[in-house]
Amino acid sequence: KILEKKQLIYYGDRNLLIYKNFKKRMCPVNFSKDFFSKNKSKNKNKTIDVLYIGRIKGMKERIDSLKKINEIINIKIIDTDQNHLAISEYIKIISSSKIVINFNAAKTGKIHFKGKSLEIIACGSLLFEPENSYLKKNFLKPGKHYVSYRNIEDLIEKINYYKNNPEELKRISENGQNELFKLFEKRSIWKYLLNNTK
Repeated sequence: KILEKKQLIYYGDRNLLIYKNFKKRMCPVNFSKDFFSKNKSKNKNKTIDVLYIGRIKGMKERIDSLKKINEIINIKIIDTDQNHLAISEYIKIISSSKIVINFNAAKTGKIHFKGKSLEIIACGSLLFEPENSYLKKNFLKPGKHYVSYRNIEDLIEKINYYKNNPEELKRISENGQNELFKLFEKRSIWKYLLNNTK
């Protein structure tokens, strides 16, 4: 089950949370196929091989990892601290990418569940997420819906593998997108909530 007792469902700004003592899990209550279809890139061919989009400032381990990857693989890096994108532009960039890398650790090293993981999958791109992902613990399977990696060396090896095996890349991307919308498309999540709420 996605929901358990004493879990607060939210999507968006953490500052909007009121019940701070509840065990919290980010859950996209209003994931819409129409929204992602309308805002994705008009170019059906994905023009970016590998993308990282997210925070970099003050994240030494993340910066070092991206430098190491970029020495071997051409990666497009977008620092969202310096480039504040409208949601439509954000979706266009991700949907134009074949592979999108996500790091799920905060500055403190604590692992957290980012909505970005689901947004990448919803855009039809292949998500690369660390093995300790909450996705694996909850609802999506590595190797079937996204790709997990142990460390930077493993990440580089897997990026090269999927770049050289485009049909497999496409299969996992499509599996992930289909499963995500099956679980979290707005009609599914509201049906689940209504059937499981007293």
